[in-house]
Amino acid sequence: MTAKEFYNQQVGKAVDIDYAYGVQCVDLFKLFTKVNYNVWQYNCGNGIASGLWLNRKSKPYYKYFDEVSVDNLQDGDWCFWNKGSKDCPDSHVAMYYQGKFFGQNQASVKAATLINIDKQGILGVLRPKMYQGTIDQGTATGADQLLFVGSKVRFNGIFKADILKSPVSSNLFGCTQLTGVSFADYKAERCKSYHWIPTGPFTECDKNGNATKDQRLTGRQSYVKNDTIYTVKEIDIPTNSAKLNVNGRDVWVFSTYLYEVANS
Repeated sequence: MTAKEFYNQQVGKAVDIDYAYGVQCVDLFKLFTKVNYNVWQYNCGNGIASGLWLNRKSKPYYKYFDEVSVDNLQDGDWCFWNKGSKDCPDSHVAMYYQGKFFGQNQASVKAATLINIDKQGILGVLRPKMYQGTIDQGTATGADQLLFVGSKVRFNGIFKADILKSPVSSNLFGCTQLTGVSFADYKAERCKSYHWIPTGPFTECDKNGNATKDQRLTGRQSYVKNDTIYTVKEIDIPTNSAKLNVNGRDVWVFSTYLYEVANS
C-alpha cells in the first residue's frame, strides 16, 4: 500500500487496533504494519510511542524498514518523537506526507489528521523498504505529486505479475493493479497493447521487496518492482492514468502507483 493510499484510507478516521488505552498515535503505525506486513501484535516496550524507535531492533516490524535521516524525508516515512519534544511532550509517532505529518491523537484530535509538527525532538525515522532505494534525492526538488507531461516519476510499490503474455519470449506481463485490466481480459487478449508491460526493467522480488535469486517470472505468483525513473509523456485525467515509455514501449498505468521525483 502506498503512502497516498494509506492516507486516503485513514484520514479522518480513528482506530484502536490493540484495544489498549483508546485511540493512540501508535495505533495508526500498528495499522500500517498490519495491512502491509500482517504484523501488529507488539508493544512499545516503555509504554509510550518513543519506545517504537528505542526498542525497534527487537520488534517484528523492524525488518521491513530502513533507518533514514530526518533531513531527507519522503512521503511514507515514519517519524518518532522523544518524550518532552516541543510539539509532542508525551512522545509521538506519525507518517510524513506532503510536507506535514499524518497521525492520530495529535493537536488534541483523536482521529487521523495531517498537520505541521516541529521536527525538534525526532529520535529517528523509519522508511518502508518498499519505498526505499528508488528516489534520486538530488532531483526530487520541486516534486508536488501533481503529475504533468514531463514529470519525472518512478513506480511506487511492489506489484504482482498477474499474467505473462504468450509467447513468453515477448517479455511482457499484465498487472491488474497497475492498469485496471482484469485477469480474464488479459487472458482472452481483450486489452490494448499499451496494457502489456515490458518485463526487462522490473526486478522479481518477494512481497517485502527482496530480490529473488532466479529472476524468472511466473504468472500469478511473481512480484516485481522497478526503480527506474521515467518521464510522463501524456496524462489522462478521467482515468487518472499516465503514459510512460518503458523499454521503448508506451504503456498506460494508474498515476496512483507513480511517485513524482521532479516536475521536469
